[in-house]
Amino acid sequence: MPVSVAGSPTVQVCIDPGAGDAVAAWFLDHDWIDEPVQRAFLEAVTPGASVLDLGSHLGVFSLSASALGARVLAVDANPEHTRLLALAAEENHFGDLHVANVALADSPDTVRFVPRSIHGHVLALGEADDQAIDVTATTVDRLLDDLGWDHLDVIKMDIEGSEMAALRGMARLFERGCRPTMVIESNASMLAGQGSSVPALRSVLAEMGYEVLLIDHLRPGVLVETPVDSVQVESASDVLAVTSRPEGLSLRWRIEPPLPKVQVITRVLDAAASPAAGYRLHSADLLRDGPPWLHEAGAVGPALEALARDGSAEVRLGRSPGGRSAGHDYHDAAEPSSTEVVDPVVVWADHLSIRRPRSELERPLQLATPDHEVVLHDISFHVDRGDPVGIVGADPGAGNLVLAALAGEDVLVSGALTVRGHAVALRSVGAGLEPSLSVGDNVALLGAFLGGHVPAVEARREDILGVVGLGHRADAPLQEVGAEAVTRLALAVAFECVRADLLLIGDLPVIGDADFRAWVRARAAGLRAASTAVIQVAHDPAGLLIDPTRLLWIEGGRLRSNGHAASVAEAVRLDRLGFAVAGSGWRSHEGPR
Repeated sequence: MPVSVAGSPTVQVCIDPGAGDAVAAWFLDHDWIDEPVQRAFLEAVTPGASVLDLGSHLGVFSLSASALGARVLAVDANPEHTRLLALAAEENHFGDLHVANVALADSPDTVRFVPRSIHGHVLALGEADDQAIDVTATTVDRLLDDLGWDHLDVIKMDIEGSEMAALRGMARLFERGCRPTMVIESNASMLAGQGSSVPALRSVLAEMGYEVLLIDHLRPGVLVETPVDSVQVESASDVLAVTSRPEGLSLRWRIEPPLPKVQVITRVLDAAASPAAGYRLHSADLLRDGPPWLHEAGAVGPALEALARDGSAEVRLGRSPGGRSAGHDYHDAAEPSSTEVVDPVVVWADHLSIRRPRSELERPLQLATPDHEVVLHDISFHVDRGDPVGIVGADPGAGNLVLAALAGEDVLVSGALTVRGHAVALRSVGAGLEPSLSVGDNVALLGAFLGGHVPAVEARREDILGVVGLGHRADAPLQEVGAEAVTRLALAVAFECVRADLLLIGDLPVIGDADFRAWVRARAAGLRAASTAVIQVAHDPAGLLIDPTRLLWIEGGRLRSNGHAASVAEAVRLDRLGFAVAGSGWRSHEGPR
C-alpha cells in the first residue's frame, strides 16, 4: 500500500492486516505517517548515503531512505518483519535495499528473541517468555564486511535495549574514524532489561564525541540539549546524536537548553498518569528512587500514592525488566538550573494552603488567617495545555475551593500558584443565570457572564437549545423548565461558547441524560484538541462528564493522590467500600494526614 513518510516520496509498504500491528493498523486508515523522529532521520539522508536501519520493522525508515537515493541495510530479528520488508523492497524496485534477519550483538552468537511486533526484543535478564524464538546474532562490523561497506553516514536504532551491544559490535567502524549521524530510541526499561541504562548509553556516545539532542515529540520541531546525567522523563525517548551540528540544523529546528526543573517534574508526573503501564512504571522508579530534588516537589507525594494503588501489579511493585529500578540510574542527576514555568504547563500549584472565601466586609478586618480557617493544606498539582482533569472527593466543596483559587479569588493563604492564560469558571449553575428571564435570553446572559462574545453566542442560540432539548421552550421562563435542564443549558453554553486556556467546571448537579453526557464528552475532546484545559469537580468519578487524563483525590483537607485516572477512581471506590488499601507511606511535609 502507498505511504508517504514525513513528506518524503511515496513508497509501497507491505503489511499483514491480521497481525495486530499498531503501525499496520495506522496504514490501513492513512496513506502517510509524520513524526519528529522520522523528520530528524530523513534530514540526515542524502542521495548516495550509506544508511543502517537497526530494528527496521515494516521499513518506514528504510523504504523512505531508499526513495531518497540512499543505499540501505535494514536489520530486524523478527522473521516476519524482514519477509514483509523484502517484499516491499522488490515492489518498489529498490535494488540497493538489503534486508538481514538477525539480532545485534557484540559478537556472533544465537540469542533468544521475543517477536512482539514493535516491542520485539532480545530476552531480558530474568525474563521468561514461551513465545521466544532462537535468532542468529551478529555484529554490525560483520554485516558491513559481508556487503563490502567501509563506512556509514546515518544509523537509526530502535532495538529495545540492545543498543549497547550493537555499539560494541561497531568497534572496527568507529576505529576507522567513522562517526555517522545516529537517531536512537532510548528505552530506559528495555536497557535495564539488558543490564544497562540510559546514562550508560549516553556516556558511551559522549566518549565517542557525540552530542545528544532530545527529539521532543511533544513539541514538533524542537531539539533539547541533553547532558549525560540529565533525567530521561519518559520510559522511551528519541534522540539525535551528532559529533557536530549539521549546517542549517538550527534553521530547521529550534534547539533549546536542557528542560527546566518544572518541566522535568511535570513531564514525569504526566507519564505517571499515562494509559501505558510501562510509562507509569518508569515514573514510579524515578519518583521512588530518583534524585532528591525530584522528591522535593510537592506533587510527588500524591503521585506516589496513586502509583502505589495502580491498576497494574507491575507498577505497584516497581518490577522493571532485569529487576532493577531505573530511578537509581538518576540518583545523582544534576538539578536543572531553571525553575521557569513554561509551555505546555497552564497551572503550576505548589504547597498551596487555601481558606474559605470571606465576604467583602470581613476582608479589611482580617490581618491574618487563623489556622482554623485554613481548610485545604499542601495542595500541589499541575495542568497542561489541553488537559482534561478531574477533582473528586467526599466533600466536593474542597474541589470548588481549588477552582476558586485558580479563578483568582482571594482564598490562598500560602504556597506558589501560577495560572498561565485566560481562565473561565462555571462553579455553580445559578451564577450568571436569571430565573425570571426566558430560556433563550439566558443563553446570551450566561455567555456574557462567562466572557463570551455576545453576538457569537446569540448566533449559536438555536443550536445550543437543540442540544439541551429546549428548542421548543425558548420563550419559557427559565425557572419553569426544571433543574436538570438548567444544568444542561449552563454546561452547553460553557463548552460551546467560551474561548479560554482553562475552563473550570464546579460540582454541578448530576446529569442523567445519556445523549447530553455524550455530547459534553465530544465537546471536551474538541476543547482538548484546541488546547483548552478543562478541570471538573465531582463527588464521585462516575459523575465526571469529561474523560480525564488524571484524577486528583482530595480527602480530609489534603490531596490524597493524583495520577492515572482509572487507578485513582478504583482507589476511591475501594476506600468508600471500607477497604484499607496499602499506600506508598508518603506523608506531606506538614505531618501525617
